Amino acid sequence: MKINRNVIAGFAAIAAAAIIGDTWAVWTQEKQAGNEYMTAKYSTFLREDFDQEKAKTWQWLPGEEVNKQVWVENKSTIPVVVKVTMDQTWTRNGPVMAYIQPEDGKEPVLTEVISKDQVPPMIFVNDQGQKEYAAILNFNMEDVYLLKSDSDSISRVGAGIGNCWGLKEVSDPSQAPQGSWLMLTDDPLEPGNFTFYYMGLLPPGESTPLLLKSVRINPKLENSIPEKHMYYVKDEEGKYKQITVDTVNSKYGYDNCHYNLGISMQTVQYTKDAVEHIFHTKDPASSDPISRYIAGYIAGEGVFKSETSKRLYFEERNGVMTYEPYRQPGTRIEEGNWFMSFTNMVPGGEYWDELQIENHSKKTYRLFMQIRPRDQSYDARLDELLKMIEMEVFYGDQTIYKGNATGYHGPDTIGEDMQGIVPLGAYRKDSKKTIRVKLVLDPDLGLNDDGTYRYADILTKIDWWFAVEEVPEDPPRYPDDPGSPGDDPGDPTPPSSWIPDEPVPTDSRTIIDDEGVPLTILPDGDVPLAFMVPRTGDDFPIIPLAVTAAVSMVLMTVFAVLGFGKKKKVDKTE
Repeated sequence: MKINRNVIAGFAAIAAAAIIGDTWAVWTQEKQAGNEYMTAKYSTFLREDFDQEKAKTWQWLPGEEVNKQVWVENKSTIPVVVKVTMDQTWTRNGPVMAYIQPEDGKEPVLTEVISKDQVPPMIFVNDQGQKEYAAILNFNMEDVYLLKSDSDSISRVGAGIGNCWGLKEVSDPSQAPQGSWLMLTDDPLEPGNFTFYYMGLLPPGESTPLLLKSVRINPKLENSIPEKHMYYVKDEEGKYKQITVDTVNSKYGYDNCHYNLGISMQTVQYTKDAVEHIFHTKDPASSDPISRYIAGYIAGEGVFKSETSKRLYFEERNGVMTYEPYRQPGTRIEEGNWFMSFTNMVPGGEYWDELQIENHSKKTYRLFMQIRPRDQSYDARLDELLKMIEMEVFYGDQTIYKGNATGYHGPDTIGEDMQGIVPLGAYRKDSKKTIRVKLVLDPDLGLNDDGTYRYADILTKIDWWFAVEEVPEDPPRYPDDPGSPGDDPGDPTPPSSWIPDEPVPTDSRTIIDDEGVPLTILPDGDVPLAFMVPRTGDDFPIIPLAVTAAVSMVLMTVFAVLGFGKKKKVDKTE
């Protein structure tokens, strides 16, 4: 039977379209999972009940007491470690002038006896030979403790003055009750400077107990001119003139002086890394026993693991790639697929999340991934924050990336370029693999000029993209194939071990980074054409389908012209 050549051409056209369609059809789906990172809101305040304006003009006399209540309040979304320092200073408003009787007995002359630069001491010696503070601080006796100094060391509250406040003493920081203040002086040569730590983590929305209640000027303070002698003499004209002679104290007096109590607060995020970094607790020479105790026993380890299960899997019936969890529309937060969502990150905190990848279908897929930055040019801090998050990516039991959260392969990065196409290998039936991610927020986040954290309470985002290519099954090569050494020809059943559980390609290589951590470098496999065309963000390959449809339409048109056009011509000749 002779077959019409136009029919053959038509079938060829359809077959060509089918071949093209089959070429594109190996691409099944793509999924994009969002990641969001947000630093904690950091807002702490040093509070005091003190009339600052009144104090500027008030003549403060020895023995008088002024109310000055001090405490710390935490308005952050995280617990904090609190340190408070007090710095006492005395300054002289001007020189002390006195009428001094000359040795020749002439009329007393007004003379500068104490210059403005000669300030009174912080501690004076009373008539009994005991040392006392010129300004007496009235601490909260119920909640303030004093760390007792070692017998071999200089007293931490000033040599020879001892515990003049009557505070309860502890010999070790562990003996101070949780929620109390523990006092220490950083420098024993500066007895007017005091350091306090809040013993515990100050929770969000709460305040410390009072640290200070009031300040009283020591009633035993002496003036520079304790006495004045006045008498009258008759001049040559027989008139009387008043003469004043001042007695000058051999010690610096406190008259015409200004007392200032400076109080400073330093709060640190509650993670161990942050406390160690800020207070330098790993160096005994530059830290104190209280800060070292807080870093070792009070600060949190700062390790956080996501409680939400994440899955990327191929369904059993049709092999559709599905991602869980999915944020439903209508909520205030961004909808869609989400992988990592850490919105209360603290400096030094360590954050873990993982994605389980499973193939429940009978098909075999090649899996690829890529990290895709978003356009966040409206706020430079957003991309800066991503670079301040250290990220390690583990694929199975292998480390494939170590750098920052952008995934970009910069000069300090080891492993894969996660912003490029990363082949994750083949997934056959029942294959499983896990992607685990470790994040560490830089413990030394930058500060603004006003002392606030530059990156506090800001939200940055970046996307992880996954795509699969369906792979036709190769003819099975069972261990019992005839001719293989050790085969059993009588058992045609393929063993379950034939299905590989390891999707990482066998030609991957491992390197060792500077810290001795092994990192796996995945091979640069063939990148399918679908990666090269513009992406649409849909969950199915719309561009390959569109190309396939266009080619099919052209070929069908050719088929119509070749077939049906000829038929019409024959009809006319009849």
